[in-house]
Amino acid sequence: MKGMERDGQLRQPEGIAVDHEGHLLVVDKMNHRIQRSTAEGRFLSKFGREGTRNDEFNHPDQLALDSQGNIYPTGPQPHRARLFSFRILLA
Repeated sequence: MKGMERDGQLRQPEGIAVDHEGHLLVVDKMNHRIQRSTAEGRFLSKFGREGTRNDEFNHPDQLALDSQGNIYPTGPQPHRARLFSFRILLA
């Protein structure tokens, strides 16, 4: 995609959370994805891309985690929240 940064690089980071393993989850708003890294900043994985389907984002800006290891990203476009499982996306 035009303007897409490489793994581990962020383009307008927004929301941040820490998962049950101590890894950082960062909303990479302008790359339409969420990136996961170690507490030291080493890239581990990512998910998401630009779009409006269930597995896509359009400028996500925040996320929340629950005790079951699920991710709830949100964003202004479109106005919706979705559920993603760590076990599937970030293995």
